[in-house]
Amino acid sequence: MLDDALFLGFTSAYIWLGAKVDEWVTIAALGFKLETPQLFLHSPRKYDVIRLGLFIAACASLFGTTSIPWYAGAIVLGSAWFGTTWLGQRRAFATYRRICQEIVEDGETSEDQAWREAEARRSNEELRERILSRRKGI
Repeated sequence: MLDDALFLGFTSAYIWLGAKVDEWVTIAALGFKLETPQLFLHSPRKYDVIRLGLFIAACASLFGTTSIPWYAGAIVLGSAWFGTTWLGQRRAFATYRRICQEIVEDGETSEDQAWREAEARRSNEELRERILSRRKGI
């Protein structure tokens, strides 16, 4: 019973922290580093290590569970591994759009307002492509 609680606790912590880290990475890549914690900006690798440690702890605790079959736990962990990126990016894109909309409302010039309005309407896929092209140096 304790092992089941440990598995669920580590998995939940991994999902929460993993989604936050992916959100911070994405929003920083979109140019809004001020929306991320200062500690993350100074040492983002530390957060990756903590996130990986939580995932490994969840995997290890899966072996001791009695009421969760290993294959069901593996499906949960696989979903968590891929789901954190999806969830974090969705949150970051929503934050990006919110900030762009706020800037439009406080806009100084009509050109700036038009550009921010266009940014606020970009799809998730367009924003994802922008991040990938920046990483590749295109």
